[in-house]
Amino acid sequence: MGKIGIPARIRSARIQAALSQRSLAERLRVSRGAVANWECTSAALPAMQHLQAIAVITGVSFEWLATGRGPMASPPPDGSCAVGEDEWHLIAAFRTLPKPLREQILSVIAPLAGQPWPPP
Repeated sequence: MGKIGIPARIRSARIQAALSQRSLAERLRVSRGAVANWECTSAALPAMQHLQAIAVITGVSFEWLATGRGPMASPPPDGSCAVGEDEWHLIAAFRTLPKPLREQILSVIAPLAGQPWPPP
């Protein structure tokens, strides 16, 4: 069997992450139609920044997504002590957010975990 192209890998990654085209589009801040086009034809491929974000959001290896080489699963983020897939996805999603939104999320999560925010 031959290698699958980028459109099929984008679709596979999205489905494996249990995301609709619309939810992936919202996370990428693009239209649903853009995601649909990326999944249907190699004539309309995402920009490199979107391809990188798709890899992070869906938890797949960027190398696999961009080239089809290597394993589909992404290695854990550097310095991560994630235990389980849910933590890994949380870290990956958190890293895609702008700093002000990260701060807001931390201000909610830290007290729930009994940790001070901001840290001393």
